[in-house]
Amino acid sequence: MSEQERQQNRIALPQLTGGWRARVRYQAGRIEADLYTVNNPESRLAVRVQASVDRARAASGRRAGAFEWFSGSLEEEAYGHLETARETLVMLEDDDSVRAQMSSFASLAGASYGSPPSDPPTAGEIRANLDRSAMRRLLRDQDAAAAERRAAIRELRNRVLGITFLLTLGLLIATLVVSPVFLRVMGLGALAGLLTAVVPLSRAPGRHESDGLLGAVALLKIPAGGVTALLGVVLLRKGLGGLQPARDGIALFYAVLLGLLQQALTGHVDRQALYLTSDEASPAPATTHPPVPPTG
Repeated sequence: MSEQERQQNRIALPQLTGGWRARVRYQAGRIEADLYTVNNPESRLAVRVQASVDRARAASGRRAGAFEWFSGSLEEEAYGHLETARETLVMLEDDDSVRAQMSSFASLAGASYGSPPSDPPTAGEIRANLDRSAMRRLLRDQDAAAAERRAAIRELRNRVLGITFLLTLGLLIATLVVSPVFLRVMGLGALAGLLTAVVPLSRAPGRHESDGLLGAVALLKIPAGGVTALLGVVLLRKGLGGLQPARDGIALFYAVLLGLLQQALTGHVDRQALYLTSDEASPAPATTHPPVPPTG
């Protein structure tokens, strides 16, 4: 990258919007802008920072196949290079620049959430000594926690997509053997499930990166509504607990109602997804053990 290109990147940083690629480019621009403030930009460590930034940008520009998307390997590669750059940069910055960040490092050291694996120093020790090695350890712990959180999001997303595939496959098989009435039941149940998809999506604005998790949860509602309606109407064909038998128009009414009620079954997944993409689940600095999401 030429000096002119670097200067342009410094002046106009990418906006922090979009998916992980945009976030990587944004953070790369921030690190590169900070790199211009070091006293010796031609030093070996400065060259290493710039090389890590360039690798992160390159990874964010590569096309991901199915394996990379499901595993997140390309995303983690890009973030890994950013983390290396950030952890190296703190060893380069002058004392004034480090002091300007002291409140952030003090908050990292003062976080009391989980059991920090690397025994981080106290905020007072960092302030007194400008201990760059300690700061680097704190950044590494924070980065490890962030990586665990991204992995948890991808794992839940992949499980939800797997369940969605199986439910959809079951509905497709059912279309080959059921009567036209039950086809309408499945269709109405799926439409009712689609209406409940707004529950996770309505809370998406302002959330942390979800790597497609909230979209996967919303998609789950559609086949879940169809399957719930089909099974419910079959069970209610002869009436149950004083309810009218599920025949003709009553069956279609039950289909809509049961399609909406699948929210009671998928609500647990909603809560997990919303938790993992919330501020509450953001990894606490100085620990690699984020809290377990709620189960109720």
